[in-house]
Amino acid sequence: EQYDNLELDAAIDDLEKAKNLFVEAAGRLGDGSDYIETLLFIGASRILSGDNEQGQEAFRLVAMFDRRKVLDPKMFPPSMISIFDQAKESVTNAPVGMVQMKSNPPAAEVYLNGVFKGVTPLNLVKIPEGRHFVRVEMDGYLPWGKLVDFHATHEERVEATLRPSKDLDQFKKRSKNLTSDLDDDPPKGDVIKFGQWLGVQRLVIAAVKQRQGDVNAEAVMVQIEPPKVLSYKSISLNMTKPSFIPRADAFFTSLYRKVKIPSGNAIHKKKDNLQAAVASCNSDSDCAIGEICDAASGTCIPETPEGDKIYNKWWFWTIIGGVAVVGAGAGVLTWYLLQPEQGAIEFSF
Repeated sequence: EQYDNLELDAAIDDLEKAKNLFVEAAGRLGDGSDYIETLLFIGASRILSGDNEQGQEAFRLVAMFDRRKVLDPKMFPPSMISIFDQAKESVTNAPVGMVQMKSNPPAAEVYLNGVFKGVTPLNLVKIPEGRHFVRVEMDGYLPWGKLVDFHATHEERVEATLRPSKDLDQFKKRSKNLTSDLDDDPPKGDVIKFGQWLGVQRLVIAAVKQRQGDVNAEAVMVQIEPPKVLSYKSISLNMTKPSFIPRADAFFTSLYRKVKIPSGNAIHKKKDNLQAAVASCNSDSDCAIGEICDAASGTCIPETPEGDKIYNKWWFWTIIGGVAVVGAGAGVLTWYLLQPEQGAIEFSF
């Protein structure tokens, strides 16, 4: 409200306080959308108050958190979008660093700036130099988060010590026998009771067995009320093949939406839509600057932000609108000029 009313000094003070609270709660940022919105309003407020340097710094923090972020031309003027694009370019061209992530206990999920990157132990690589949010989560434990500095000159090491939640013992007890008979439809009573205890609408359960390089996995997504199996999948994988990561990613993604799971040799077929590109990947951090990781194929593909599309440009619709107005005016004038002349007829009796 302060920003909308152009009370810029008050807006900046309150938004900076909000930003600091987000930093303190690094373990609970989620996807960071509220944090990014706060930074955008800080940057816009500072630029409107004449402080372009500090405004660009706030925009740079946005780009550091999400390099694919674009500003809505309906909300921000072209001059402000230009400043944001300059800040994003500085992040894109920045030197990259690496962080070794470990956790106690291990096998915890790692999120970088709200994006899942893998499980510990894990190396986060090719990350633009600067401050990034790292979040570590594991079922039954409180989330852990930290603002970590990435440096191009040396390797950082971060170890997260997870604290068990007060219900960890109950979690282990209730989830002990859930992975048997996953293909039962409707789901067995223990699964439904576990979902009700968690207070969720849907639940995904996976069972994975490994024997040397061979992995057999089955996963199910169930609806708690009314009890129903929404999708069930099973697969055999080989960890030694280069297709392991893209097949595993596609397997779990297929629980939520229709995707093609590549065959074991699909990664070598040149005509296959899921073929490997120059670099294989598991997450965006495995790709070079200017590329993102395609989860379905496990390959790095060029990054194409929505803001690069011509129909998202402010001037595109200005031109279209101008052409429409001129065209409509020309049409009306032509219609008027082509009307037959009006005369009079006199009748005499």
